[in-house]
Amino acid sequence: MIALDQQRFRGAMPDQLTLQSRKFQLYSKDFSNVDQAVPLRLLYGQGRFSGVQVTPIFAFRSEAVEADEQKKNGSAPSSYRYWGTLPVAICHGVVNDDSQIELFEISNGETSIWSGSYTREDADSHGKVIISTTVGTIHLYFGSFDQDPSPILSNLEIDLGAGPVSIPTPAWKGVVWALLYNVSFGQQPVPPTLLFHIRRQVAVLPSTSVTEYTDAVVPEVIYDALTNKRYGAGIDPLDLDIDSFEEAAVATIAEGLMHSPMLESQQQLSSFVAEQLQFIDAVLYE
Repeated sequence: MIALDQQRFRGAMPDQLTLQSRKFQLYSKDFSNVDQAVPLRLLYGQGRFSGVQVTPIFAFRSEAVEADEQKKNGSAPSSYRYWGTLPVAICHGVVNDDSQIELFEISNGETSIWSGSYTREDADSHGKVIISTTVGTIHLYFGSFDQDPSPILSNLEIDLGAGPVSIPTPAWKGVVWALLYNVSFGQQPVPPTLLFHIRRQVAVLPSTSVTEYTDAVVPEVIYDALTNKRYGAGIDPLDLDIDSFEEAAVATIAEGLMHSPMLESQQQLSSFVAEQLQFIDAVLYE
């Protein structure tokens, strides 16, 4: 049970439970049998951050910047422009049918390359939207559990010396990710560091499933961290007093006590919950 009442006794929170305990498995750079693994961001509310490259760069190409004379006399051009295609993982996706993911802006460093609003409702039958930016086309997948693999990646092949083979392409269900398709790298042979401004609302409590909020409702954050089986503790909701979380959520919404916590590495569940309880001056008790 959660209560906005410091006179209550704090319930015991097992220290061995680790939030964000499961890592997002990535393909290795040479597509060997050894996987790489990096933590996938866990966002509540809104945030602005870069994605994590999950495969090598595909369809990489370059073009000389210099005039035609240098090509005619055989001298090596001193400057090139580069383009490529690659997927980047952004953050954990939806929790249920009421969850919302919204993209506000994409920027290249401090330069905005697209702004507007796309949500899950705008996605096509594959679970994505196609965005035209000033550096190229980006396909954004909203992290639903029925999204399809990218047909672009599925149709690509790679030759490791034994002939062309298809690229293993998962759907990355439950993960918000973007395909940078033929995106300009500028005059560096490395992809740009694109920042995605995203809002994620888990909507696991009745009061939050009918209204959209920019920041996260803290009692809902705690409830999701305790019950989520994908990245949280996986506690049975029947073992929690959901009415107390709902009452606390309504009270904090009325008081405007909301913020946007984000995890980029593993953290003890007790520590994360304690931080959220302190923010709203609440206690969790048995």
